[in-house]
Amino acid sequence: MGNFKFCALIVVSVLCLLLPFFSLVDVDPGGGELKYAAVSRIIQMQASEVLHKVPCSAQVAYIALVVTLPPFHKEPRFQKFGDRGGLYSAYYDPREPKKRVVRIFGVLDNQTETFCHLIGKSAEGNWEMLVVKADFCGQAPCPSLCALPSKFRLGQNREHARNSTKAYIALVVTLPPFHKEPRFQKFGDRGGLYSAYYDAREPKKRVVRIFGVLDNQTETFCHLIGKSAEGNWEMLVVKADFCGQAPWDRSGNYFMANCAVRDDFSVPIRVVLSYAECGDVIASLPVLNTFTESPLYNFTVCLHQPLFKLTMEDVPRILEWVAVNRVFGAHHFVMYALPSTENIGKYLQPLVATGLVEIHVWDMEYGRKDNQRAIINECIYRHMYTSNRIALMDFDEFPTPHSAENWSDLIQHSPCANSSAALFRNAFFPVHFNDESPRSDLKITALRKTRRVSEPHQCHDRSKLILDPRQVQICDVHYIVSLVGDVRPKECCMPQEIGVLHHYRWRPEFQSMNPDAVNVTGISTDHRMWNFEARIVESMKYVYSLLDREPQHV
Repeated sequence: MGNFKFCALIVVSVLCLLLPFFSLVDVDPGGGELKYAAVSRIIQMQASEVLHKVPCSAQVAYIALVVTLPPFHKEPRFQKFGDRGGLYSAYYDPREPKKRVVRIFGVLDNQTETFCHLIGKSAEGNWEMLVVKADFCGQAPCPSLCALPSKFRLGQNREHARNSTKAYIALVVTLPPFHKEPRFQKFGDRGGLYSAYYDAREPKKRVVRIFGVLDNQTETFCHLIGKSAEGNWEMLVVKADFCGQAPWDRSGNYFMANCAVRDDFSVPIRVVLSYAECGDVIASLPVLNTFTESPLYNFTVCLHQPLFKLTMEDVPRILEWVAVNRVFGAHHFVMYALPSTENIGKYLQPLVATGLVEIHVWDMEYGRKDNQRAIINECIYRHMYTSNRIALMDFDEFPTPHSAENWSDLIQHSPCANSSAALFRNAFFPVHFNDESPRSDLKITALRKTRRVSEPHQCHDRSKLILDPRQVQICDVHYIVSLVGDVRPKECCMPQEIGVLHHYRWRPEFQSMNPDAVNVTGISTDHRMWNFEARIVESMKYVYSLLDREPQHV
């Protein structure tokens, strides 16, 4: 009891200086009677009643605010706020049940950080208080906002004794709005957080995995927020574990942070990060739970780096990439566009509308490798349960069956059938070599370039993967880093007589060669793609028809 009085004296004094105003919400037609009753009843509360409800810091603020209220008039009067401003009235707005707010009106000329202390009565008849940060609307013609969670009671987190109620309320209530599309939130000096996924593949090691470009290794805490079986908000604070750094480049950035989920905690729906257990919010992300027992696609293709250094002139190459890989069995394509290439994403929207293509804005212009690793794993976790297998490649690459007609038959009848990932060896088809004419006159690079490097690169050297996403924990550009359960990666190098990665690009080491590439050591002719010509032409026409366009002719 002595500690309570001591806290009260100190905090009452501070609050009297910092909070020169207070508005009660006018929700009772009776007006002043209800308000004065609130003051008298709260003063009559026994100290022991307060002590078991809230920590010292919060209970003293409660008493201070109630006791030092100015007299209320039946008619509103301005109460001083800031240097020249004032507060006039406050209204309760429950029109959006999940976004209840108290709207405060007045002349708000001071935007110093301000807190709302909302006082109400619980269903049991007990007084309670909620502290939230006021949200000023700036210059827009709208009122200040004090957001209310739909279900929250002061002191409900008593089981989390290490966390102050004040920090709990702040984290739950002051989350920024979430977009349907992910956007980077600043983290560290130059890094950012993009998305978060719930991973329960190991029931005893549940985890929230956060993806982005993480250049700051300062100690960071995850505030995992979920709802209990009873429908109450709850929070778990754990230290973030950074991982995903390339083994050979310890100076590089991380692309993943893990937040362990305790066995008795609910499925998290949000994660808030801070540099202290009860510190200020750095960023907050919705936690996506993508689990489903019925995959939508057999093969999803992830463009394993953002569209960068591209113009609209490169769109035909992207459309060819989609059309050719459709022939091999791809059902869905996922791309990430940089802000500088968003115009390409907008142009491809008709393909998005059909469900063939999915495009996300990767709004961080950063180092290529950092973005690439983050995107690879973001795409794997995004489609972990929507697709049976995921193919990772660039838009000038085609894992081409050499002994089957599609990826499904190729993998099923190969040594890689039961592997976590099949690696396709890379074979360059230099695009500066002269064309060879197939039957079709459409301008399709994969059909017209038939001369390639005779011996493909070894696996893990420029190879690309088709993998089972539900077995993969972390993946790099050319290989799997780790599998779920910490078992050794079960990769399989696809024999080149069964399948090869056809890679159509300019290479400086071939620049001095004869463009005819006739009788050149190390260069051979490969007509395998002509086996699929009719289907490729049909697929090209279909893809272009979605854009109301015609394919280019030679």
